[in-house]
Amino acid sequence: MEIQFSSSFSAFYLAKDFGKTGVTNFRQISRIGNVPFILFMGRLDFIKGPDLLLQAYSKVQQTPGIQHHLVFAGPNSGMLATLKKMVTNLGLENKIHFVGFLDNELKNSAYFESDLLVIPSRKEAMSIVVLEAGITHTPVLLTDRCGFGIVSEINGGKVVPATIEGLTQGLIDILSEPRDLKIMGENLYSFVSSEYSWEKVALKHIELYNTILSGNDLPSAQTDKDKKGKE
Repeated sequence: MEIQFSSSFSAFYLAKDFGKTGVTNFRQISRIGNVPFILFMGRLDFIKGPDLLLQAYSKVQQTPGIQHHLVFAGPNSGMLATLKKMVTNLGLENKIHFVGFLDNELKNSAYFESDLLVIPSRKEAMSIVVLEAGITHTPVLLTDRCGFGIVSEINGGKVVPATIEGLTQGLIDILSEPRDLKIMGENLYSFVSSEYSWEKVALKHIELYNTILSGNDLPSAQTDKDKKGKE
């Protein structure tokens, strides 16, 4: 028995879930006006590193040419009060915005309107927001704990250590060259739309299922066996 992929299968891209709508609404609720901004999208949780981003952001305020505001979008998972206190202590109340949970329409427009998505996670198996950013042509700055090192390889953004210093330098490097933002966004879009379409994902799963049904070793298991044979 072999599972086959039907030629009549339609390739639905993640892009179909991300239309450029609700732009005015997002800027209104965030009270950000027309200024450029950096976006954090995720839970306000220690493991997601919003405090690292906030401190890194504070350190780039004197960098010439960087006028971006910072928007935190996502539900509170215990850090909101701490983050707001940090904002007050840093004197950045007019440049940092906490907008809470966003529905799909507002989330989509937040991606499209932002210049850069930052993912400062301390630990992440695979950051799904990289895919969401990519399909909206938004470049990303992420830590090396996000399981998406290929972002640097395709020049879709920058991967840095999960530290205040790493994120600070990453922000300076990316935002100091605004012309590169569009190029990185396009590169990430091309990668995500080609590698993470429903068609491509379905084909990978069918290949995996057929390998299992045939009784052959999975690629990873085969690799381990080969390694043991060489020892």
